[in-house]
Amino acid sequence: MIFFVKKEFFLRFFKLAAFVAVDKKIGASILGSHVLLSATKQKLSLVATDLDIELIVEEPLTSIEQPGAAVIPFRKINEICKAMTDDVELHVFIAPPSSKIHIESSQGFFSINYLDAQEFPVLSDKVFYTSFSVSAKVLQDLVSKTAFAMGDDDSRQFLNGVFLCFSNNEIVSVATDGHRLVVWEAIKNNKVSEKIIRDLATEVKFLLPRKSALDLLKILNEAPAETMVQMSVGENHVRLIINNITFTSKLLSANFPSYQKLIPVKLQNVLVTNKETLKACLLRAAALLGDRSQGIRLVFSKDTLQMTARNENDDLVQENISVQYFGVPLEICFNIKYLLEFLSSVDGDEVSIRMENAKSGVLMQDVALKSSYVLMPMQL
Repeated sequence: MIFFVKKEFFLRFFKLAAFVAVDKKIGASILGSHVLLSATKQKLSLVATDLDIELIVEEPLTSIEQPGAAVIPFRKINEICKAMTDDVELHVFIAPPSSKIHIESSQGFFSINYLDAQEFPVLSDKVFYTSFSVSAKVLQDLVSKTAFAMGDDDSRQFLNGVFLCFSNNEIVSVATDGHRLVVWEAIKNNKVSEKIIRDLATEVKFLLPRKSALDLLKILNEAPAETMVQMSVGENHVRLIINNITFTSKLLSANFPSYQKLIPVKLQNVLVTNKETLKACLLRAAALLGDRSQGIRLVFSKDTLQMTARNENDDLVQENISVQYFGVPLEICFNIKYLLEFLSSVDGDEVSIRMENAKSGVLMQDVALKSSYVLMPMQL
């Protein structure tokens, strides 16, 4: 294997690899620190995996003089490249029978151990029954607007991911940790559905694991909004092609509950307020509490929302804000972290809170957009 490449090229490659590769002390010891690097005719490719996720990045490269493949310690090479000055060109080569990959530049020569390409693990049994395309911006919204509510519970796997449903009439993402539930409806937030999904022949539903959702979001954050993502779905895997990146993930086999039944209806007590005003007030209270998992007491009355919080040192914060409130006086305690995470996901200027009583779940919504957030109160 012989090729020439700018150091920035390598850094882009390794940044993507770091999204997926993790230190896992199971099975292959190369996971987390190594990637598979392949040079073919005018193309360089990189494969990273943690055995549940596989990431393949391909880039055209005209300066490949000899093809080949090797499993390389990408984190070590990444740190070497970072320490070099800009615009440095690297001469990368393996000269058999050497067990070293050589990197030569104007700033030094490095000879580093590599492993045989046959030792690199790959995801198996990747069979897909349907394929379609979806807008990268819509897919980014589907994950980012719900992922914060995912759980981490080994006994109930359906909590540990984002549930995605695609049909010609509905594109929805849902996540819950058992204390809250968030629903994002993509079609209702985009005027022309034809621009956000193509070639969908049948309804598709799957449960994307927690880590896969978070890693995918990092990649989507790098993609232009107008990109169309090609998605293939099977019984056990989902594959997404995002420009030059192929992202494959195992799916959770757990059944997601009928989330529609968990959204309360006929809630007669309604508050409407400015998102930023409410968020700023909660942030001040959180600063006093220190631990954002603590509760904050909300008292709802005509034209006023009173918020009270007290920490373990008996420090107290109490603030009143002007709101529109229609209903009977209520006093409810919520986890302040859950309130702030919902408000941080909201794009509109106003939010509504709909309630039945102090013990039942409340329905919080972005007034401008179609997102629903069901939150259970804490004990007063």
